[in-house]
Amino acid sequence: MRYKGYYIVFLALTFLLLSSCYNKYSRQQVLKIYNWADYIDDGVLEEFQEYYREQTGEEI
Repeated sequence: MRYKGYYIVFLALTFLLLSSCYNKYSRQQVLKIYNWADYIDDGVLEEFQEYYREQTGEEI
């Protein structure tokens, strides 16, 4: 019975790991841009959304 505590901890960690992976958005609908904050002007990101909509007909 000494493994009962480990079993409970394992189940709790597994639940936390799986629940943190849940995302209500499809990965195809999310665009992530990783860059330093000072390298991209905020206006460029807004213009890109419009450009992407014109090119693909989809929203970001």
